[in-house]
Amino acid sequence: MSEESSSTSFPAQQGAPAFTNLAALAGARAGRTFDPEGSGEISPSFQAPVVSLIRPPIGGTGNIVIQPAFITAGAPSILMVYGPELSPVPYGYAIVGSTGPVNATFQILSFSPDRSQATLSVFVPGNTPGGSYNLVVQQTRTVPLQILSGVPAVPRVDSVQPFQIPIGVSTALTITGLNLPAADYFIAGPGPVTASFFSLSLSPDQRTARVQVFIPDQPLRNGAYSLFARNGSQSAPVLLFYPGSGF
Repeated sequence: MSEESSSTSFPAQQGAPAFTNLAALAGARAGRTFDPEGSGEISPSFQAPVVSLIRPPIGGTGNIVIQPAFITAGAPSILMVYGPELSPVPYGYAIVGSTGPVNATFQILSFSPDRSQATLSVFVPGNTPGGSYNLVVQQTRTVPLQILSGVPAVPRVDSVQPFQIPIGVSTALTITGLNLPAADYFIAGPGPVTASFFSLSLSPDQRTARVQVFIPDQPLRNGAYSLFARNGSQSAPVLLFYPGSGF
């Protein structure tokens, strides 16, 4: 007699979560088993199913489910994604809000052979506004995603090029480090300084920033001045300069 596989689901009990898509495999028979209809008869052909896999309920737009349904801005977050035909590559995922795509970085941590489950590491910059967004899978399927506003991370500057900024000339700075802002920079010192900053580019992980700086010709008090990078309420020095020497 041939062995058969079977699929079944159990009704939800009050106070307990319901599971669907419950895959079952018939186990090997050893002797005879009871009648599944509950009649008390002994049936030599009945095979009790053995549960081999339980998946969360599939739902959402395009049969996509994520756990948890939120990530935190400014910190790597782990997302479990369930659904058919998931993308095995990072560029198959995106986050989109009411104003368009979000600057997000994805990394595939694990991926099931049947393409039904993926574990993602997701990072969005700390200055991403909190609110309601959508995770988009392969440009066609979406599922709601909340982005939580995190505590602003302290910027860290590892290197800057060039080392000097001439007064009265626009200069492009390339800054590397962590949690760098796009254009939120300021100068502090013994006296006021007029300066303007314009973002040329910012990497998705906020590790590399290119900023155009312009300091008009102006009288400066003697003493040391510092150029700072600011991320929300947190700041870190980028360069130290003295009047007449430039940055």
